[in-house]
Amino acid sequence: MNNPEKFDTLKDFVDRCSSNIDIIVVSETWVKSGDSQMFTLNGFDGIFSCRETSHGGLAVYARSDLNVDTEEIEEDDGFHYIRLRLRLGNGPLSLHAVYRPPAFRFANFVEKLESKLSRNSKHPNSILLGDTNVPVNLSSNIVGEYLRILESRNLFVVNNEVTRPASGNILDHVVCSQSIIASTMNETICTDISDHNMIVTTLSSSANKDVQFLSKSIVIHHQLNAEFAEALQNIPSTTCANEKIKLIADKYNEIRNPSPKQSWKFLNEALGRKSKSHDNITLKIGNEVQVDPAQVSNSINDYFCNIGPQLAANIASNRDIQQYNSLRSQPSPSLFLRPATVSEVLLEISNLDSNKSPGADNITVDTLKTHHLALSDILTDIFNEIVGTGVYPDALKLARVTPIFKSGDNSDVSNYRPISTLSVLNKILEKLLVTRISEYLSRYDLISPRQYGFRKGCSTLTATTELLEDVYDDLDNRNYAGALFLDLRKAFDTIDHALLLQKLDWYGIRGHSSSKKIITTGVPQGSNLGPLMFLVFINDLPQLNLHGKVRLFADDTIISYSHSNPLQIVEWIGNDLQVLQQYFDCNLLSLNLSKTSYMLFNSGRRSIPQLPLIRIGNTIIERVRQFKYLGLLLDDTLCWSPYIEQLKRTLAPVCGAIWKISAFIPTHWLKNVYFALFHSRL
Repeated sequence: MNNPEKFDTLKDFVDRCSSNIDIIVVSETWVKSGDSQMFTLNGFDGIFSCRETSHGGLAVYARSDLNVDTEEIEEDDGFHYIRLRLRLGNGPLSLHAVYRPPAFRFANFVEKLESKLSRNSKHPNSILLGDTNVPVNLSSNIVGEYLRILESRNLFVVNNEVTRPASGNILDHVVCSQSIIASTMNETICTDISDHNMIVTTLSSSANKDVQFLSKSIVIHHQLNAEFAEALQNIPSTTCANEKIKLIADKYNEIRNPSPKQSWKFLNEALGRKSKSHDNITLKIGNEVQVDPAQVSNSINDYFCNIGPQLAANIASNRDIQQYNSLRSQPSPSLFLRPATVSEVLLEISNLDSNKSPGADNITVDTLKTHHLALSDILTDIFNEIVGTGVYPDALKLARVTPIFKSGDNSDVSNYRPISTLSVLNKILEKLLVTRISEYLSRYDLISPRQYGFRKGCSTLTATTELLEDVYDDLDNRNYAGALFLDLRKAFDTIDHALLLQKLDWYGIRGHSSSKKIITTGVPQGSNLGPLMFLVFINDLPQLNLHGKVRLFADDTIISYSHSNPLQIVEWIGNDLQVLQQYFDCNLLSLNLSKTSYMLFNSGRRSIPQLPLIRIGNTIIERVRQFKYLGLLLDDTLCWSPYIEQLKRTLAPVCGAIWKISAFIPTHWLKNVYFALFHSRL
């Protein structure tokens, strides 16, 4: 800009504009300190970050009648930054002007950018203008890091036309807060002033705002609670367990006036996380495309109910659970289910998470806690009747099932997983059962130490830490480490009830059986008892005669190997897969060979010879370089870069969401958001 001819061209452009220009940002001005008074624009106030070297510089011109405060100016080794506060009719706007020369280290630039944006937390509406020399139209680690830094502050690049034609890159950026993107329009104009194009940004100050009308109704809760309490008192003690459950649910739904907690609903609205409409789901069933919500939900329900028997029908099994001598040589002693006490039930009610969703009977945890005295007596009697008769109330077997999309084609019903929400009354009874069964299994040491899921003191962290310790030890000893990742089709949904009862009997849980129901396979995901039943069902898998070391976490199974010769590891994996295939067939479980894979860990400094293919039938088992195990993205050299990058991509939008709501959400709510959305992933 210190070339007078170029500056005259800029002034001429401003004079000829048909509409008023409010702000002009010029990067790489080449204006030296002390010379800025020579470069004035009529009707504008100039703010300069001048160069001290042979290049660089930054200038911002603000129209003189605007209400503008200059908050910060900085120059550091060619990096230039100016921050203004514009006081507009529809609220304050922070304007950040930036110039980063190519020679200024990107790591230093990121550190500075984060620091500058962090000082803006109380004013969420921001716009950043300037030349960062980061080509956002290309894919690279630098571009990804830059965009994540912006996204973590709820900022996004909104210009998408090339700004430097010579390189075909977008180096000059208009970056806006998400809240003002909809009212922003950019035009890219060729100009003789520079080898960069000019960007003209229009920010509408009168953008339409969403108006939400709230309504309220007055509910006299103490009257409803009194009516429900009276109904509980009038339930005859001689009524059978099933009828008691039905009477409680019917009376509750007769008088209830739901008043769900609004905190998370409000937070989700503030975060922009609107619940997806189920009216637009398209499902492909054979050659038929279904769009009607009722038809879609019935098709999903039919699929969940029938997938287990359909998969089992394709498996040849002799149903001999002791075929591989994986169970103990002698059956275990019988479990005694001791009766429940009222104080025990009261404790379970008090420990119940108030955020748990109601089941099909609509009874909430808050209702259970409000009427804990009356319901504890009733539930104690119901549990003791179950123990005495061996019959579980039909009214508690009904689940509200939510299909959770996993991955792949969302029109394919097989890509959904059923999560069952059972009655909160049932949760209390299940917890009483789980406590007794778990104590029994622990007392007789019946659960394999290779089981990490649904066990006290074990977690995904335990499983992954022990695996990685073994791998690191192998690499330190100059061995290769192998890992076989097994994938079971619909594991929870295909547990055969008859085989489960046989295994339960072998482990000592015997003596009662309920009458047969329509569902003959599967244990519900979302219940307390279902995961424990699954754990018991596959508890004998680690006892198989395998070359590798088994680790189980629910239906995630990994088998690890160690040897100085990778060819030996591959041979062992192939042999073990043959045994595992037979075991799963016997137990009517479906091993998904197309999603089963293996990995060879190595230091990265040792070469791996050509490996033979592992074939099971007609399927080739894929060797992978990366695999997501229990939420941890493993790579075969354990460099962790892929996992760190994945974590950054996941957490950046969460930072942006928290940034967005931080100005108007109470601190204790912000902490809830942080722990739920950020800390849990970290």
